Amino acid sequence: PVVVAATLTLGVGLGASWPRALMPAAAGALVCWTGTVWAWRAGHARAVVPIGLCALCLLGALLGGAAMRRALAPSLVGALDAHGLLEDDAGRDRAPVRLEGRLVADAAPSARTVLLRVEVARVWVGACGCAEAVEGRILASVGGAAAAAAMGEWRAGRTVAFTATLRRPLAYRNTGAPDAAIELARRRTVLIASVKSAHVVEVVRPGGWAAEAAAAVRERARRAIARAAGEGTEASAVGTAVLIGDRAGLAAPLEERLQRAGTFHVIAISGGNIALWSMASLWIAARLTRRRPVALAATALALVAYAAIVGGGASVLRATGMALVGIATQWLDQRGA
Repeated sequence: PVVVAATLTLGVGLGASWPRALMPAAAGALVCWTGTVWAWRAGHARAVVPIGLCALCLLGALLGGAAMRRALAPSLVGALDAHGLLEDDAGRDRAPVRLEGRLVADAAPSARTVLLRVEVARVWVGACGCAEAVEGRILASVGGAAAAAAMGEWRAGRTVAFTATLRRPLAYRNTGAPDAAIELARRRTVLIASVKSAHVVEVVRPGGWAAEAAAAVRERARRAIARAAGEGTEASAVGTAVLIGDRAGLAAPLEERLQRAGTFHVIAISGGNIALWSMASLWIAARLTRRRPVALAATALALVAYAAIVGGGASVLRATGMALVGIATQWLDQRGA
């Protein structure tokens, strides 16, 4: 099972990295699968496994490439392309577009702007200026002096509307340079937006109660860490990243030092954070109640709440899921090696 899973995963990764090679992957998978069937029927047992694994890898590449193509061309891109509203490679600006969508992360400060990650739900296009339902995530850069002061209003879960010019990620054609469009598509972002001022960004609706509560906790954590470690310091940036997974304050040189030292994983919310939070929650719950099922249930709720607060990325969901499995086995009085 490990070999099969690793082979399929390798193929998915290759296909997602080179989505333009979809047809060769499909042809290769068909040839290898035919070869596997032939080797099996001809009695060449030793050839079945390597050819079969090759077919599985190419099948994974087919799946990964198809998924990446869908990620690169959601309905938002199609709607804007149809009306000529995307900035072209020559840098010629197009007419601003009005958008409405949900913030998928809290606003993050950048060098001179504030960045918003928005899951677009509606776009106003066409001669009539009618709203069209679309899907697609954008990275919006809000300029102007008022953007920093308005950051507290732009929280994950809230619906915002604004007018912006949009373009595809720049494609640097230097040899060996990564494809920016594919790099962003892996993070579910397809377009870059420029917003002139914070005054054109309107908060249409607040998020649900859970999203608002999580955003409030994150904001209080940022303020508390800034008071303790100093506003804008490296210690404050690292502490915020470790505690709530917000890496917006990390400067590029600091990230590079962490990567070179092999310690970048420390600032990413993953198994270590979840393990510490699980032990602390269980220790506190065990001292508040003598009933073990109640303590385990409280710990499970604390884990789910923490995952919601820090954003629920892949590593967070994986670690939280495993912790919940461990809690469930203890609830059922099971023991594992």
